[in-house]
Amino acid sequence: MEDFVIRGSEVVVLRQEYSEFITLKDNAEIVLAEAMEATERLNTVFNRVRASMSRMSPRMKELFSVPSNQVSGKTLEPGNNRAHDKAAAQAATQRIITQMAMIDPAPGSGAEERARTTRSRVPGDRYSRAPLSRNIPEDIPHSAHEEQAEPQSIDMNVLREEIKATISAIIKEKLCSDADSVTTVSQSMQALDSNAQYWSNLSTKAARRSRQALELQLKLAEEKVNNLLHEEAPEEALLEAAQEAHSIHFQLDQSS
Repeated sequence: MEDFVIRGSEVVVLRQEYSEFITLKDNAEIVLAEAMEATERLNTVFNRVRASMSRMSPRMKELFSVPSNQVSGKTLEPGNNRAHDKAAAQAATQRIITQMAMIDPAPGSGAEERARTTRSRVPGDRYSRAPLSRNIPEDIPHSAHEEQAEPQSIDMNVLREEIKATISAIIKEKLCSDADSVTTVSQSMQALDSNAQYWSNLSTKAARRSRQALELQLKLAEEKVNNLLHEEAPEEALLEAAQEAHSIHFQLDQSS
């Protein structure tokens, strides 16, 4: 009597797919942990922004707030005269720098100070400045004297708007970056959930087919033992067939 042999190639493939599913499940848990960490970082950013706003000094609050009676006809609509406001703010900043540069230094060591400043200059260094001459030419127009004497007026509303726009842009860029990261992780998690469902169904199918194969092997092993008993086969053959049937039965119990 010939032995029955069941090809286990399909069972091997299904077991390999089940192992890959377990690996994918572990990776999904790692991605989920990273998503939760990214969410915590985003919440930290929000908390820091709120804390910074609450700790803002009265002077900063006054700088950020534009009174309604000082708006000078400008509206707060987005993009309204933004280029003009930015240019005006830059011009005001430049005027401040110019006025600070025009202030004479405090009386010091005279010639020694001028000599030290001259020696400290590096050729080609755009940050070094030549010592200011105290000798004012006599032929300066009268209008130039008036410009230097009269203080330049600065539009504080434009400065406030420029500062607010800069800070808002920085915060918005940071929040958008964190939000994009959370969105990407969320989409990845959805894709992993779909794949996990597919692998779960495939794993269930593999386990069911594996059990069916074991049940068929057990049935064939029991029939083999019965045939050997009817044929009064040697004791060694009966013992080997009985051990094979017992082993298959044990595998079935483990898979339950």
